[in-house]
Amino acid sequence: MRSLRLMTYNVRYFGHGTGGLFSTPSDLRSIADAIAAMTPLCDVIALQEIEDHSLRSALVTWHPTKVKHQLTEWMTDLARALDRRGIGEAYDAHYFPAHRYALTKTTHLYTTGLAVLVGPRLEVVSDAQDRIEDITHRRGAKSLKQTRICAHLTLRLRDGQRVTTGENATGDLDVFNTHLSLPGPFYREFWTGAQRLGFGPNQLQEAQRLARAIERRRRSPRVVLMG
Repeated sequence: MRSLRLMTYNVRYFGHGTGGLFSTPSDLRSIADAIAAMTPLCDVIALQEIEDHSLRSALVTWHPTKVKHQLTEWMTDLARALDRRGIGEAYDAHYFPAHRYALTKTTHLYTTGLAVLVGPRLEVVSDAQDRIEDITHRRGAKSLKQTRICAHLTLRLRDGQRVTTGENATGDLDVFNTHLSLPGPFYREFWTGAQRLGFGPNQLQEAQRLARAIERRRRSPRVVLMG
């Protein structure tokens, strides 16, 4: 039996240097370098606030003849960082789109989503195509509410050994990745303290939907929630 190393990271659209307004090449590279430098490497990496492709992400990824996806570009940086360490194995990246602020059918102002990176020791064994669950709590102007999702993968060690997630716990592992809303500004809790998680009715509604989704979707007794 083997243990796994897990990591969750809100990459903020690879724009920490700009307050999340847009990504920068240095943020893309620095995050890739930091992850590649970890010893041992992570087996599963859950990312939040990551783009698909949009006008905002194109400030860095723009190409005159083809659409370039933010995750694809960053995975190139990560592969290069691993190669500099002499590591030839790569992560398998899975992207889960959440919301698009569309200008036209093909042009988006910006997009939101989640990603899960699966290390070379693991394989994805769930074959469900609907790996995304909408957990958004909407009220009022529903069309203006940013969609919040839960992403799901079931993993297994490639060499046939079972995953160890606790004392005497072996088998497949269900990985869930999510990113809950902040308390809504129309709720009293938004203005009554510095806390931002678990103090708004909208967050509690999303947490309840998340718990139900995990119970319904999990394929094994071993579950990890990242976000």
